[in-house]
Amino acid sequence: MTGWIFLAMLAAVTVVAVRYFARLPKGGFELVLAAVLTGIAGYAWQGNPDQDGAPVQSEEKGVTLDTKVIATRRMMTNTYGDAAKVADFADLLDRWGKTREAVIAVQTGLRKEPKNPELWTSLGNALVVHGGGMLSPAAELAYARAQALAPDHPAPAYFRGLALAQSGRIEEAAQSWGGLLIRSPKDAPWREDVEARLALALRIMQAEKR
Repeated sequence: MTGWIFLAMLAAVTVVAVRYFARLPKGGFELVLAAVLTGIAGYAWQGNPDQDGAPVQSEEKGVTLDTKVIATRRMMTNTYGDAAKVADFADLLDRWGKTREAVIAVQTGLRKEPKNPELWTSLGNALVVHGGGMLSPAAELAYARAQALAPDHPAPAYFRGLALAQSGRIEEAAQSWGGLLIRSPKDAPWREDVEARLALALRIMQAEKR
């Protein structure tokens, strides 16, 4: 019973905190509430509060952006404003395994800011995660839209490169990251990450030619 009480308290605190302290786009609070209720329903169906916790695989097909990638995204993008909150919320949903809801959350943000390149990049990321790490045509279009809106913005090329690499298209990933490095300032905080990924891609390409 203690487990259920703790779960109810945690859910209540989460909903109240988001409702009164987070500035989500229109429709964002409803998505949070839906995600919380979905989690509670799933726990009620399968959970056992008397057993020790253990990590489980999400039943949804998807991969989660690791903390280093998320940190790089925050270096490349505005960390304030509604677009940043939407991106962070989508990351949170992905960590919960709610990849479809993450896509919907970003689409909701885009209805408010349809010309925001960072939201289009976030949509590409959400679609890639929902697709199990593969670069789908929809994700490709999202990245292309972001790049068209802001040709010098580093995020679209960086994340498109990640999606290409995860899809096995290493040479195209290297081209995306190489072009990004050419356009980036020498002191850009994300250069080290991009250089490391480009170097690894080049090593893989060399190994494949042997």
